[in-house]
Amino acid sequence: MSSSTVSLAFLRWRQVLAKGCLAVLCACQLLSLYGVLASAASFSAFALLSFSLFAWHNFARRERLLLVASLCLSATTVFYLPTASDVLLPAAHKAAFLASFMLLLATLREGAMGSSSVASLGHWVATRPPGKRYLSISTGAQFLGLLLNFGALNLLGPLLLEGSKRHGNIEVREWRLRRQFTALGQSFSWLIAWSPTAVTGATAAAVVSGSNALYISFAGIVAAVGAITIGWANDRRLGDKIRHQLGAVTIPVDGESTELPRRSAWRFGGLCILLVATSFLLTVVFSVGLIPALMLCSPVVSIVWLMVQRRGDLNGDVPLVASPPSRILSGMLNGAPDAIVLACGGYLGLVMAGLVDTAWLAAQFSLQAWPSVLIYWAVMAVIPCLSTLAIPPILSVTFIGSVLSAAALPALQPNLLAVSLVIGWVLNLNGSPFGIGTLILSRISERHPRVIAWRWNGVLCIQVWVFCCLFVAALASV
Repeated sequence: MSSSTVSLAFLRWRQVLAKGCLAVLCACQLLSLYGVLASAASFSAFALLSFSLFAWHNFARRERLLLVASLCLSATTVFYLPTASDVLLPAAHKAAFLASFMLLLATLREGAMGSSSVASLGHWVATRPPGKRYLSISTGAQFLGLLLNFGALNLLGPLLLEGSKRHGNIEVREWRLRRQFTALGQSFSWLIAWSPTAVTGATAAAVVSGSNALYISFAGIVAAVGAITIGWANDRRLGDKIRHQLGAVTIPVDGESTELPRRSAWRFGGLCILLVATSFLLTVVFSVGLIPALMLCSPVVSIVWLMVQRRGDLNGDVPLVASPPSRILSGMLNGAPDAIVLACGGYLGLVMAGLVDTAWLAAQFSLQAWPSVLIYWAVMAVIPCLSTLAIPPILSVTFIGSVLSAAALPALQPNLLAVSLVIGWVLNLNGSPFGIGTLILSRISERHPRVIAWRWNGVLCIQVWVFCCLFVAALASV
């Protein structure tokens, strides 16, 4: 047997073991969340560590640096803290929870990316006439993002890029691209403020003791409506300014817009309703929160969706070769690097918070004397600012949330602190050159991340931050 054959077989078995670790990670986490086996959380954390070892060769520099940083911080904690296990074990459990949440809900993307219904809806959003485009892009990004997550940007971005190229004038093309990508980025970013399938609400609820995921979602909906309205008003003013400057060359040359694919819309809407209704049913039957219910429902709904697609009779979907469970595991493996980033960022933030004397830190900043509203405002500003220094938002959210939650500041309301963390995370997506939304749109448009984050979205992000400050202040006064 040649060395290349042995090497190929070794890689194949390592991939099989990596998939097995992901399956154990998610299964044990569900057993723990549903109260079936209390020790399952520790097995889940061990499975996450084992997966990191088996899949190390597949990770990029970002994941490897975060894993090394996690290992070094763990060693430092063991060396300096006599009760290191009291800090490391809870942090490892929550890291495994974040990873499994990301992996299980990402299974919905497998069904969505292979669905012609989703593709036809994305095409319809991108071909709307100029007067209706902002609201169409905003609505489309919100609903497609429910199941596609960041895949919605990868679906709509190229369609909008092609649409912007239809005008012959270079300056008009650039302005149109800016307006469409700003609408896409801003509207999608606010999806994570309220969507139960987004990791932001789950993270905030996990690190802030006493917060409620439903409260965070409802507050996120109101904030999203206000922020998108501000974005729409800015887009209208920008459009008027462009037409005044350029005159007749701004007249659109788009062809006739397509009609809403109602059949696809009904199917997509029905799938979303099925997911939400089944999740709420599980919350009643098993007396669990909405997040554990979604974590169980998502892979089940995805498998059913892929089974229907495999038959090849749903709106012309191409029959799939691989079995649905195999597709789910492969999809989880492909999305594992993002889960590792999320888990490591959360782990680092939680361990760092455990090492800090929260009372001393609060005294250094005189937080006891701060009005609670000022703390909320500062949290919403600090997270995107730290992101401009390449600090992942999951790290800053978990650290800041854990420290403030443990600082025993009586004026702070857990729900409003969690909402502030989520809003700060939202603002990071487009207001920072290192925000994941900015990086995706930069890759698609071939524009520098600083151009998208600061020139295209900078002023709008500041305006939205001011609105969110007033919104949180209103909630605090209730």
